[in-house]
Amino acid sequence: MSSFLFDYRHKKAISNAKLAISSSHEFILETLNLCTHLREKHFEECKVIPNAVKHLQAKQEDSCSTRFNTKEHPNSTSSADEHTSLSPSKAFYFEESFPVIEKLLDKYLPILKELAKKATAHEKYVHKASQALPLNEATGFTRGKIDEMKRNKQFKIKPRSLLGLKSKNDWIFSVNIGNVMHLSLLKLEDLALSPQLAHEICRDALYEKVIMTAIAYFSLATEYRLLNDSNGNLYQSESKYWHKAAVELACTFIPSECPLVAHIVSSYDKYNSLSQEIIVHLFKLR
Repeated sequence: MSSFLFDYRHKKAISNAKLAISSSHEFILETLNLCTHLREKHFEECKVIPNAVKHLQAKQEDSCSTRFNTKEHPNSTSSADEHTSLSPSKAFYFEESFPVIEKLLDKYLPILKELAKKATAHEKYVHKASQALPLNEATGFTRGKIDEMKRNKQFKIKPRSLLGLKSKNDWIFSVNIGNVMHLSLLKLEDLALSPQLAHEICRDALYEKVIMTAIAYFSLATEYRLLNDSNGNLYQSESKYWHKAAVELACTFIPSECPLVAHIVSSYDKYNSLSQEIIVHLFKLR
């Protein structure tokens, strides 16, 4: 009876973890769609700006010539009144906050594309059996490969602001598995979303999306491992695949100084015999 309840509890946790993975993937893809929309909007605005400049220059030249004519002919004020009554055209309005969004897009759009690529690749294996998992990718996933991903800064979300400032007290350098797994009350002010679209593509929002996705992978791998221990290695393939996915995601996008990255890597090393994989890999090279 206790074994049945044990399996039921972990299978329920697996179902919840899969739901969390699909939700995280959806958030990532929606953020990428938002960035793509903002990029297209920016290009359209940039096409309008040169015409706006020409329009304003012509308007200034026309107003200067009008003032010159009114000095020579004080009684002729009709043309001047017409120009002063004109209001700026809203078709040439350019949002003042857009330069900030433009910098965010230039900085984070390539990272989002790579993140969405990985999310799409993993999504198709969320509800598939172990026979369909690409387990051959785990071959050669050694400590050297993990260290290489840690050093590679191509898609790393750098802990710096748009001004290039870096703080040693940044929250990303102290977040750990307990901060994410520990449930806390949701306050009303937590539901107050920022009206600015730039909030969804800022550094902290991207960190949150990556961390939640990596924890969802890690949780699914852990539940499969616990279920695997009581069912004679029945779910070993699933556990290894999702644990590897968590390591790959964390090491690729999160700074290696983050305690959460160290925990996920050390857990993979502990339960997937990473040191033995290195020995086998070196033996095959000989």
